Amino acid sequence: HLAAVAICERQSCVSQIIRLTFALIARMAIGQAAVGWFPGLQDPTGDCTWPPAVVLMAHLSQSRTKALLHNKSVLELGAGNGSLAKFLALNSQPRKLLATDLPHRLKDLRNALHGIAAADAAALGWGDVDAVKMICKEHFGTPYAEVVIISDCLYTNWVEDSVAPLALTLNAALGADADRAARQKQVGPEVNNVAFLAYLPRCKPLEAHFFDCLKNQGLQSMPLRLPESYVLKSFEDARDFGEDELLAVRLCEISAGF
Repeated sequence: HLAAVAICERQSCVSQIIRLTFALIARMAIGQAAVGWFPGLQDPTGDCTWPPAVVLMAHLSQSRTKALLHNKSVLELGAGNGSLAKFLALNSQPRKLLATDLPHRLKDLRNALHGIAAADAAALGWGDVDAVKMICKEHFGTPYAEVVIISDCLYTNWVEDSVAPLALTLNAALGADADRAARQKQVGPEVNNVAFLAYLPRCKPLEAHFFDCLKNQGLQSMPLRLPESYVLKSFEDARDFGEDELLAVRLCEISAGF
């Protein structure tokens, strides 16, 4: 499985490899310590804005989806440089938006969200269900988020399985486990929360593994149509991407049931 993933990842588009290479060089040049990537290096993928973030900006600007975020608790997993979190916090008027990533990304996230009263950033790894519930309870007042955002997190460092912990974290963040327990006992309100996922397809085995993990936890995914290309290109963050890159993105909605 890891061999297949490695081959697929190495066949990713040239522009992504170039961006990642520059990010790696920058990391080495400034001599920052590292965790979670190649030995001696931090995971640099969050240094850049990627095409899926632009797709989510466009999709979540539409009237129906924009209303889904209005006055809601919104959790972003793997928020990277904070460009998407900042856009959503300013344009969708959530009650509270929490952007999360690994600890070394917090400085950039907090800088991106500085001055936005409804937004905050916190460190959160994937796979620890108790940590997810605790951080949601601290920031939202409930052990789950009403909306979860995931932008381009289906990739691998060729060493560890990151998508299974991501699926576990998503399940907990949506409160899906609590919802199923409530339905079984027929007590308490149903939790009808939703996640929006956008990613660049790089490796079919890895992506299939992620969606299998979702199904095993009782979550369902529904493919969504991409916004029109002229809408995507209207966003400032799209200026570095070709139309083919933006239209290659996959977009879906995830919940405990449709």
